Amino acid sequence: MTAETSGAFPRQPVPGTITGTQPKLLLRRIGDQFVSGLTEHELLARYEMCEDLAQQLMSHTRRKMAENPVRLLDETPSKVSVGVARKVQSGQWDDLSSDELHWLENVFSS
Repeated sequence: MTAETSGAFPRQPVPGTITGTQPKLLLRRIGDQFVSGLTEHELLARYEMCEDLAQQLMSHTRRKMAENPVRLLDETPSKVSVGVARKVQSGQWDDLSSDELHWLENVFSS
Protein backbone atom coordinates (compact mmCIF):
# COMPACT_ATOMS: atom_id res chain seq x y z
CA MET A 1 0.00 0.00 0.00
CA THR A 2 1.32 3.44 -0.85
CA ALA A 3 1.24 6.64 1.20
CA GLU A 4 -1.52 8.01 -1.03
CA THR A 5 -3.91 5.18 -0.27
CA SER A 6 -3.29 5.20 3.46
CA GLY A 7 -4.67 8.72 3.79
CA ALA A 8 -8.02 9.91 2.51
CA PHE A 9 -8.79 7.02 0.16
CA PRO A 10 -11.76 5.04 1.49
CA ARG A 11 -10.62 1.74 2.97
CA GLN A 12 -13.90 -0.12 3.34
CA PRO A 13 -16.90 -0.34 1.03
CA VAL A 14 -20.35 0.31 2.40
CA PRO A 15 -21.24 -2.83 4.37
CA GLY A 16 -23.93 -5.01 2.89
CA THR A 17 -27.15 -5.89 4.63
CA ILE A 18 -28.99 -9.11 5.19
CA THR A 19 -32.60 -9.21 6.28
CA GLY A 20 -33.59 -10.74 9.58
CA THR A 21 -33.82 -9.95 13.26
CA GLN A 22 -30.43 -11.33 14.31
CA PRO A 23 -27.28 -9.20 13.84
CA LYS A 24 -25.09 -10.56 11.06
CA LEU A 25 -21.45 -10.19 10.16
CA LEU A 26 -20.79 -10.24 6.43
CA LEU A 27 -17.67 -12.20 5.58
CA ARG A 28 -16.30 -13.96 2.53
CA ARG A 29 -13.91 -16.83 2.29
CA ILE A 30 -10.56 -16.26 0.60
CA GLY A 31 -8.47 -19.41 0.72
CA ASP A 32 -8.69 -20.67 4.27
CA GLN A 33 -9.54 -17.30 5.85
CA PHE A 34 -12.74 -15.33 6.31
CA VAL A 35 -12.36 -11.69 5.30
CA SER A 36 -14.52 -8.63 5.97
CA GLY A 37 -14.02 -5.72 3.59
CA LEU A 38 -11.26 -5.38 1.04
CA THR A 39 -7.90 -7.12 1.08
CA GLU A 40 -4.80 -4.95 0.64
CA HIS A 41 -4.51 -6.18 -2.97
CA GLU A 42 -8.16 -5.30 -3.69
CA LEU A 43 -7.78 -1.90 -2.04
CA LEU A 44 -4.71 -1.13 -4.13
CA ALA A 45 -6.60 -2.14 -7.31
CA ARG A 46 -9.52 0.14 -6.33
CA TYR A 47 -7.11 3.00 -5.64
CA GLU A 48 -5.31 2.54 -8.96
CA MET A 49 -8.65 2.49 -10.81
CA CYS A 50 -9.79 5.71 -9.10
CA GLU A 51 -6.41 7.41 -9.56
CA ASP A 52 -6.44 6.52 -13.27
CA LEU A 53 -9.96 7.92 -13.61
CA ALA A 54 -8.91 11.12 -11.80
CA GLN A 55 -5.98 11.58 -14.20
CA GLN A 56 -8.25 11.03 -17.22
CA LEU A 57 -10.79 13.53 -15.86
CA MET A 58 -8.10 16.14 -15.22
CA SER A 59 -6.79 15.73 -18.75
CA HIS A 60 -10.33 15.97 -20.13
CA THR A 61 -10.99 19.11 -18.06
CA ARG A 62 -7.79 20.81 -19.22
CA ARG A 63 -8.71 20.05 -22.84
CA LYS A 64 -12.24 21.43 -22.39
CA MET A 65 -10.89 24.56 -20.69
CA ALA A 66 -8.49 25.11 -23.61
CA GLU A 67 -11.35 24.66 -26.10
CA ASN A 68 -13.57 27.17 -24.23
CA PRO A 69 -11.30 29.77 -22.60
CA VAL A 70 -14.25 32.12 -22.09
CA ARG A 71 -15.72 29.88 -19.36
CA LEU A 72 -14.97 30.67 -15.76
CA LEU A 73 -12.11 28.64 -14.28
CA ASP A 74 -14.38 26.72 -11.91
CA GLU A 75 -17.22 26.19 -14.40
CA THR A 76 -15.63 23.37 -16.42
CA PRO A 77 -14.48 21.25 -13.43
CA SER A 78 -17.93 21.55 -11.84
CA LYS A 79 -19.56 20.43 -15.10
CA VAL A 80 -17.23 17.42 -15.25
CA SER A 81 -18.07 16.55 -11.61
CA VAL A 82 -21.78 16.69 -12.41
CA GLY A 83 -21.21 14.45 -15.43
CA VAL A 84 -19.34 11.89 -13.32
CA ALA A 85 -22.10 11.87 -10.70
CA ARG A 86 -24.70 11.32 -13.43
CA LYS A 87 -22.79 8.36 -14.85
CA VAL A 88 -22.56 6.78 -11.40
CA GLN A 89 -26.27 7.37 -10.69
CA SER A 90 -27.31 6.01 -14.08
CA GLY A 91 -25.36 2.81 -13.50
CA GLN A 92 -22.79 3.39 -16.25
CA TRP A 93 -20.03 3.56 -13.62
CA ASP A 94 -21.72 1.42 -10.99
CA ASP A 95 -18.41 -0.01 -9.78
CA LEU A 96 -17.58 3.30 -8.04
CA SER A 97 -18.75 3.43 -4.42
CA SER A 98 -20.16 6.65 -3.00
CA ASP A 99 -17.03 6.98 -0.82
CA GLU A 100 -14.79 6.56 -3.87
CA LEU A 101 -16.84 9.14 -5.76
CA HIS A 102 -16.42 11.57 -2.85
CA TRP A 103 -12.65 10.90 -2.82
CA LEU A 104 -12.53 11.41 -6.58
CA GLU A 105 -14.33 14.75 -6.29
CA ASN A 106 -11.89 15.90 -3.59
CA VAL A 107 -8.86 14.92 -5.70
CA PHE A 108 -10.40 16.46 -8.79
CA SER A 109 -11.25 19.77 -7.10
CA SER A 110 -7.81 20.24 -5.54
